[in-house]
Amino acid sequence: MTVKKKPIKKEVKQRKEPFGRPTKYNDKILVDTKIYIDGAYEISGEVIPTIAGLSLFLELCEDTLHVWKKEEGKENFSLLIKELKAKQKSILISKGLLGDFNSTIAKLILHKHGYSDKKDVTVSVHEQDLEELA
Repeated sequence: MTVKKKPIKKEVKQRKEPFGRPTKYNDKILVDTKIYIDGAYEISGEVIPTIAGLSLFLELCEDTLHVWKKEEGKENFSLLIKELKAKQKSILISKGLLGDFNSTIAKLILHKHGYSDKKDVTVSVHEQDLEELA
């Protein structure tokens, strides 16, 4: 006679704390980000504020900053990143127009802000013109 073993049910405990390393996000990050945007990028030897430069300034991975700007509860950081990009765009346009920046590099970076130098060409042909061509 064989005895059937009952499957053992393991209790799964719900974890209240998140997995992984605790976040480094805090109010000091917000203050330091604002300091960077307001001119610390120049002290660091940069010409325009960038997310790459901010990551070096904060001593954090650039990917972390990209995650934070999208995370719920970090809306203030997201607003600061938008301010950084607006300042970057403003400097690029001003310095580009003055000729202080290499135009190719300025154009390349402004492309990321939605600017483009392509031309939209629309050609309209009437039916009558098509018949004449045939």
